[in-house]
Amino acid sequence: VTFEMQAGGVTWVWEVAPADDGATLGDQLVILFVLVGLLFVTAGATTAALMRHRAAYRTRVQAHDERVKSRTRERIADLKASEANKRSEAKSRFVSVMSHEIRNPLGGVILNADFLMETNLTAQQKQFTEGITRSSKMLLTIVNDVLDM
Repeated sequence: VTFEMQAGGVTWVWEVAPADDGATLGDQLVILFVLVGLLFVTAGATTAALMRHRAAYRTRVQAHDERVKSRTRERIADLKASEANKRSEAKSRFVSVMSHEIRNPLGGVILNADFLMETNLTAQQKQFTEGITRSSKMLLTIVNDVLDM
């Protein structure tokens, strides 16, 4: 009778044959029990090795998962920071454009009101022109405060 088994990359072969030296059935049974015992020991050792390999593999998979999650969190943080920078840059461009587009015409209104004050105006016209100057300067102050925030 031949028993074959593979364990740990090695093929194990056991052969049981009647001995020509007068071995009895009891002797053969002892040999058979020893072989079965070896088979169980080998199976147990293989199972233990597989369990250790599985645990090590699980540990590697968990470590890999953590690295992937960490990289994902870092990437998300980078994307959020990039978006925040883009929003900040867009706000800065908007404020710059608005500053120019609002302040320049308002400055022109104030300057023209000042020129108008240097002409011959009636008392009522001077009062209206002073109102334009005063209101324009107040509006310019408000615009400056808003755009400088």
